[in-house]
Amino acid sequence: MRCAHELGCDDRFLYVLPLYHMNSVDKLLGVLSSGGSIVLPRRFDLSAYWSWVAQHRCT
Repeated sequence: MRCAHELGCDDRFLYVLPLYHMNSVDKLLGVLSSGGSIVLPRRFDLSAYWSWVAQHRCT
């Protein structure tokens, strides 16, 4: 994922997938191994999604 998406240390990922799902673990490790950061909201809220992206400057 890191190479395919050209992730770097300036990237920030809004993480709304369930942590128990294998696909989400792959995304999490890809971002962290690139030096990027993760934003983990307490609970998913569809109406708040885009405001979280803007507030946390997710790439």
